[in-house]
Amino acid sequence: MALDNAFDNPICQGCISRFKEKHPGEPWQIPCEGIVTDVEKIYPAEQLVDLSAGDREHLEHIHNRVKWAKERLEWTAYPYQEEELLCSSRRTVLRFGRQTGKTDVVSVKILHSLALNPHRFEPGTKVLGIVPHQSQSENIYDRVIELAERDPTIWSRFNAKKTPHVKMTCEGTGRFHLFCAGTAAKSGAGTVRGQPADEVYIDEADFLGAEDWSTILPIINSKPTNRFTMCSTPIKQRGRLYRHSHDPTYRETHVTIYDKPGVTEEQIRAARAECDTEMDWILEYLAEFGDAIQGVYQAAHINRALEDYELGYVHTDTPVYIGVDWNKGAVGDWVAVMADVGGKIKLIDLICISAKDRTQLAAVEAIAGLNRKYPNCRAIYCDDGFGETQIELLWAMGKEADRDHIDSRLRDIVFGIEFNKQIEIVDQQTNKSRRTKTKPYMTNRTAVYMEEGLVTLPKSLDVKDLLGHQMRNYMVVKRTDTGVPVYSDGAQHALIAWQLGLFAYDQTDGDLSRKTHSVTGVLKVPAQRTPDKLDSAVKGSSAFHTLRGRGEHTGRSLRTGGARRSRAFSHNRSRALNI
Repeated sequence: MALDNAFDNPICQGCISRFKEKHPGEPWQIPCEGIVTDVEKIYPAEQLVDLSAGDREHLEHIHNRVKWAKERLEWTAYPYQEEELLCSSRRTVLRFGRQTGKTDVVSVKILHSLALNPHRFEPGTKVLGIVPHQSQSENIYDRVIELAERDPTIWSRFNAKKTPHVKMTCEGTGRFHLFCAGTAAKSGAGTVRGQPADEVYIDEADFLGAEDWSTILPIINSKPTNRFTMCSTPIKQRGRLYRHSHDPTYRETHVTIYDKPGVTEEQIRAARAECDTEMDWILEYLAEFGDAIQGVYQAAHINRALEDYELGYVHTDTPVYIGVDWNKGAVGDWVAVMADVGGKIKLIDLICISAKDRTQLAAVEAIAGLNRKYPNCRAIYCDDGFGETQIELLWAMGKEADRDHIDSRLRDIVFGIEFNKQIEIVDQQTNKSRRTKTKPYMTNRTAVYMEEGLVTLPKSLDVKDLLGHQMRNYMVVKRTDTGVPVYSDGAQHALIAWQLGLFAYDQTDGDLSRKTHSVTGVLKVPAQRTPDKLDSAVKGSSAFHTLRGRGEHTGRSLRTGGARRSRAFSHNRSRALNI
């Protein structure tokens, strides 16, 4: 039956208007049949006249998922969910922010196809789902089961199992197979290869790799009648979601947390509190695309932090915080000294212990000397990756020193930070805790300080290979299957030392009132290793006794040499400093 008015409705007209705005001058390319839910406009009268009330209702439910979900599943759609459920497009992108009902609308669509076979596929609708994380597979499985249980006519025909992958069948009408791809699945999307499908659903599409897509796309494009729905929240890099969102053959639905009916200010505040940075809020809850070339630190924030000053000594009463990136091989050790100056955290010294002159003693001497140089040093955060022995030597020095000697505080202010371990974050409003990886949390906290304009950096370091250059090129290149960011490689050791120094301030004396509204958490335990776990063998080592014997001389040589090294760094920026 011809349906000349299938596009004469607010949903289709809105979609056409958005298409013209997004793709000016291009012809309509979205493969769809418009929206018609009135069965009297779809079927000739002679086909409807003899239908029973039950058969007619079933026919109406086939053509109106919103009506079916409300009457059979006791589930009422939000307005934007209604649009998605009524739309007939065979290519769809759902760019939904968190907590907006993405899983619900996908689960309803899957169950409708599984239970009613609305497009009359033979012998039934074959639905294929692909997700990168096991937790997402479980969420979809649980939600489809929960909805199916509400309709006895579906549940009596329903079978489901979770292993080795999710399989659901509804006798006589369809089946649904759900696979995990990505690195968590070990074999990637290889298990999906060759799977027949009439409909394909992919959740968190940007977390699938190129190899996964090389397997998935042939399935999607195997028949012109195949239907494909892609769901995801954006990531910083413009990936598959961005590409399909801007493809004129795809219908895109963009929903933010503000679009959710009945959302309250309290819920908005709670959602923002879950985000470590403003960018996380924009990506996760507003579902906006990040700048394709934007790194962890925005260029505008870096430019604002730059000031024309030379690295050098500050007043002895000034609170100081030190970050240390210990390395191995040909890479030198880097030390960043930060100070709380005028309400901002200012980089006052950046030292490199060159690989040529590096010894275990040189690195430890440098830190011990800085502790003496700055009497109000509040915390020293050290990368534990290659510095375990040096950290324990510093703790041993602190333990052996007299309590009234400045070295004694080394046991209290030196912390080993293990980037790959998890830390506990406590919400200051609810007192609830959550666990997260150390490095992403530290990186996000430093990005917050940059966003808030609470950092000062010298212009002299904004050159190739030094701190400013490293900040501008530091990016999230991908995320793991559990959502943990993976950062770009390359020379970034000055940056890591700076991050550790700023993190030391943040977790030692950071004023919560100065942090962004989206961050309310602080470390419950700032370091994973403490002096209580000190290796007793360190205290008997020759390195320890050599250091102990040098004592105050080391402090005096560093005090007189510190300013000279800082000035040399300012004037000869590309030269690694020797200590």
